[in-house]
Amino acid sequence: MEPPACGCIQVSGRSMQDLEPSIFPAFDVGEKTESKSSGLTSRLGCSLRGDLHQTCSVLCTAWGVLLGCFTGLETVCFGLVNHSTTTTSGHGRGATPTAQLNMPANERIQSILAGCFSNLFLLPETKAQTLFNTALTIRNFAREASNGDDESRARSQDSFSWCKIRMSIDPTTLDTLLSWNPSFMTREQAGNINNTYDKIVCEMINHRETLLSNLNWFGDQNERQVLAWNSNPLSNVQESIHQAVSKHGAMRPDAEAVCAWDGSFSYSQLLSLSDRLACRLQASGVGPEIFVPICFDKSKWTVVAMLAVLKAGGAFLPLDPTHPLPRLQSLARKVQAQTILCSPQHQGMLESVAAELIPVDDQLFTQLAEYSGDKANCGSWSDGAYMIFTSGTTGTPKGALIQHGALLSSALAHGPAMMMDSNTRSLQFAASTFDVSITEILTCLILGGCVCIPSEEARLNAIEGAITQLRANWALLTPTFVKFIDPTKVPSLRTLVTGGEAMTQAVIDSWSHINLINCYGPAETSIVSHVHPGMRQGKNPLNIGHQVGVHCWVVDRYNHDRLSPVGAVGELLIEGHTLAREYYMETEKTSEAFIVDPAWTRNQPRKNGPRRMYKTGDLVKYNHDGTFHIAGRKGTQIKLHGQRIELGEIEHHLNVSASIKHGMVVLAKEGFCKGRLLAIVQLSDAFNQDLVPRGQPYKLID
Repeated sequence: MEPPACGCIQVSGRSMQDLEPSIFPAFDVGEKTESKSSGLTSRLGCSLRGDLHQTCSVLCTAWGVLLGCFTGLETVCFGLVNHSTTTTSGHGRGATPTAQLNMPANERIQSILAGCFSNLFLLPETKAQTLFNTALTIRNFAREASNGDDESRARSQDSFSWCKIRMSIDPTTLDTLLSWNPSFMTREQAGNINNTYDKIVCEMINHRETLLSNLNWFGDQNERQVLAWNSNPLSNVQESIHQAVSKHGAMRPDAEAVCAWDGSFSYSQLLSLSDRLACRLQASGVGPEIFVPICFDKSKWTVVAMLAVLKAGGAFLPLDPTHPLPRLQSLARKVQAQTILCSPQHQGMLESVAAELIPVDDQLFTQLAEYSGDKANCGSWSDGAYMIFTSGTTGTPKGALIQHGALLSSALAHGPAMMMDSNTRSLQFAASTFDVSITEILTCLILGGCVCIPSEEARLNAIEGAITQLRANWALLTPTFVKFIDPTKVPSLRTLVTGGEAMTQAVIDSWSHINLINCYGPAETSIVSHVHPGMRQGKNPLNIGHQVGVHCWVVDRYNHDRLSPVGAVGELLIEGHTLAREYYMETEKTSEAFIVDPAWTRNQPRKNGPRRMYKTGDLVKYNHDGTFHIAGRKGTQIKLHGQRIELGEIEHHLNVSASIKHGMVVLAKEGFCKGRLLAIVQLSDAFNQDLVPRGQPYKLID
């Protein structure tokens, strides 16, 4: 059976095997949804010039562009019925007219409208349902009403009743009717789709000679909504970290600041010891913008060392004693380190790393009696406080340099949002080279809490007992590690925060009886930028919550000068005073990741000074309430069989399974698996069943 020629899209001679799925992603609609199918009427806010075929061409192409915005695909398909130029009587029951549009970003609108990149197929309904979930119907509303053409109208509606989103348009009046499944999106989200479609049509009409990649789909309603979500003032604290900690020492000198396996400190003891060590560091030439590596096993002395470097005016650089010596030497050499603070047992290993080693233990402070009573309070809020090295795509680590004011601006926003206060007993679980350790230690102290430090042995092999023994009531862990903790064996734990990777439904199932929080944030924005408290049954584990202390923008993944429509997937930009100063001595990488005044800022209310933003490389989309849905990593997107695929999303669903301990997905480039997606999994210890029965051959699933 041949598909009907509607005039706006050419009949295809291609095989329907060429069609690739174009599934509009579901929205996060919250915990309450409407029970009935919903509809929204409107009228496009522009006038279309030309004959009926040209009008239909614009309407069809605009719907394809909208799908491209929300799916991230260059080639899309959708159901299409055009009553205005053709009859549907020959379609046949169960046959579904399907439009395919290819929209190269580097093509002009005029070429796309000419139909050069469009095809029309007639598919069995069962096949169509696997390829798309949206439909466009072009029909004359008034003529149907006056003629009582109920049969035609009912037939077109029934043919796409299974679609999640259905748009009907009158090409003469430009009246629209948007229908949707209420479990798929809210009325507000439907209104946004309606307005985005209107914006696309108007842009295509007014800029026919413009490249598709240069047009703006971000409408006025989008702008008003996003500006409202970013209306809270940016957190901007101009104070040094050690000054903030010292305030708690003055107010509560006897309160416990550190509770570790090897001893405890009150606030007064911690501040006194760090003062003495800071004076010793200053005697070695440590001051503003001087880096001091710190290399410790889990110990109470780590906290003393951190504060001492800050009080001396320097910036600390955490080193992991388990890392290879050449790496430690390379990092110390990069920051021109002259002095290192370390655990005594690592002194011998580090002799080749820096000229001066200061092993920190009780014995050291008997030698520092001469500094007893001295106060150290050097440095400014704008000085560097610490550096965390992050992985680079080239394999070379980049050092994100965080200033005092940046961390304080972040900590005083993300700490309370994650339920940290002076009653917090924070489990110090993360390795010191990970930025999470800064939250566990410094954010906790900034808010007057107590840092609880297990031994390295307990951290890896007996964490449940360590949590109980240290009376830790707050922890920030990855969902992967949370799997190994039995909630019934950690009765002291009152708040669990997960971060570093996507939260899983399994975590919600096991931990929603306490304060369960999802968080997100790059090291380059001072650890935490988004917080989603109150995670429980019915909440989407991929919802990372609202931004805290910063402003956030979602931009086109290929062009940061274009804002993405609300609900469309794009790259997350973070703006605020929490941003790293730079990638240390990496001018080019800094300018690539930290941008100033992207083009769309010119249309927004002016602010004092340039606006600096960090390109996270993470793909997100707005939810209906201004929270963010994490959708993957920009760098992990591949194209397979013409479809863009986020490897991170596939890996997330793999790791949700209780039978899988770790899972990763790759696109093989060589060998007999070349061109195929491969899932590599490590089964959980509790899963003893053979995936393939013994004696049967393994088969590659294509």
